[in-house]
Amino acid sequence: MNDKTPHTCDQIWGLLFLLVAGWVLVLAPSISQAAEAPTILWSVPIESSSGKVAVGPDGNPVVAHSHLPAGTTRPVWQVLKFNGATGAVTWQTTFDDGQNLNSFGIAVGPDGNPVVTGDTCTPERICDVRTIKFDGATGAVLWNVTFNSGERDVGFAVAVGLDGNPVVVGGACVQTPARGCDFLVIKYNGPTGEVLWTRLLNTGSDNEFLEGVAVGPDGNPVVAGNRCNPAGTLPQNCAGTVIKFNGATGEFLWSVFENAATNITAGVTIGADGHPVVAGSPCYPPCGFRAAKYDGATGALLWSTASDAGDALGLAAATRPSGNPIVAGSGPPGPVRTIWNEYDATTGAIVLNVTSSGSADGGAAFGVAVGLDNGPVITFGQCDPDCVFRVIKYSALFTPANTPGKATGGGHMQPDGTMTPATLLIQSGINASVGDKATFGFGVQFAASDSSPTGNLRYDDHAASVTITAVSLTLLNIGDGVCGPNTHAKIRGSATVTGP
Repeated sequence: MNDKTPHTCDQIWGLLFLLVAGWVLVLAPSISQAAEAPTILWSVPIESSSGKVAVGPDGNPVVAHSHLPAGTTRPVWQVLKFNGATGAVTWQTTFDDGQNLNSFGIAVGPDGNPVVTGDTCTPERICDVRTIKFDGATGAVLWNVTFNSGERDVGFAVAVGLDGNPVVVGGACVQTPARGCDFLVIKYNGPTGEVLWTRLLNTGSDNEFLEGVAVGPDGNPVVAGNRCNPAGTLPQNCAGTVIKFNGATGEFLWSVFENAATNITAGVTIGADGHPVVAGSPCYPPCGFRAAKYDGATGALLWSTASDAGDALGLAAATRPSGNPIVAGSGPPGPVRTIWNEYDATTGAIVLNVTSSGSADGGAAFGVAVGLDNGPVITFGQCDPDCVFRVIKYSALFTPANTPGKATGGGHMQPDGTMTPATLLIQSGINASVGDKATFGFGVQFAASDSSPTGNLRYDDHAASVTITAVSLTLLNIGDGVCGPNTHAKIRGSATVTGP
């Protein structure tokens, strides 16, 4: 709270202490709010299409997309590796087998080598799944295989588990007419490209295809896709499907078949907790972003969050090393539209909403990946009217700057958790509890000529016999909040913690 702005907001105020590598105090309304947006570290243009992205253990993003060379009408594959820190292209390679090539998915295994999947098609649209493994250091082809089920086959996504063996998912479709597909899952040997097992599934719908796959820490793949009636049939209905397989045998473990026309699914991600999070939309045709988390052992729905109502769809998913899932896609049309959301891993609450702007189209994110540095990377496309495609890397967190001003406050907390004039939220890892009266007070100020903020802060938890006392201050950032201009203050520094 700014010393020139009296406390007139109707909402309850809150204090947030984070004692990890120091502490942070945030004075702000204690309602659910999105986190501060990260900054763009670099943004690099690519040609023809946005493609998909993966980040390997070296922290460097690799993008695969369909590329239309100048003066040609037939797409080929282009794979580019970027320096994670600068965005400089480390290497790029083009693959052309003389047919129409479409690249749809990419993953990087624990060996650091990217695997790309898609299809290779004749002019008559007779297609096979093509999957290629590239050398992560040079871009050289390590192996190159095709898969032909006897139908028109396509690979839409690929994931590589800790065993280093890629799992490709897509569809096996009737050649003529080009409609009516079955779920297709293929597991390859990582070093050789040999097929380890395949699964063709038809659950009773006319047109079934898988668009996402992730491999959990248990080594078992989870796939996501849709069951639709035939293309051209009106009304067109689709319903989402999530299936888990045994990674060693391909045995069917569990499945979730959503009710018809209730939602559609696309990308999927699995964090260290082993529970898959699926990207998609709460209805068909797409009507908004949806992220849904399922129990990794049973398939039970843990939470489902829908947002951005309108012609919107989540297209891809990734998990931060810190545990929160991210869904990227396309928000409702307009000059400002959502391109990715971050969700609380436990509750599904949206903790960060990132939007694009600058054109009537607004753009969309088609792929997302997160490296060990916690910074998301997306593949982005925007048409207004000419199309521009980019690879964009964000910082892990927004770093605010000191702002001139002063923040003061104080009060006491009752055993029932209420506070005068605020409420107190203690994050995990803090040696403080709400059990008896606690008192706190602070006064922090910063001038443009100062090297760092000055002041004091102290918090006493009488029940836990814990005292937190600031010893140095590094940040005072005053900005706008839901209560109005200059009603949000963030204070950061180091402190001593005394107590049992």
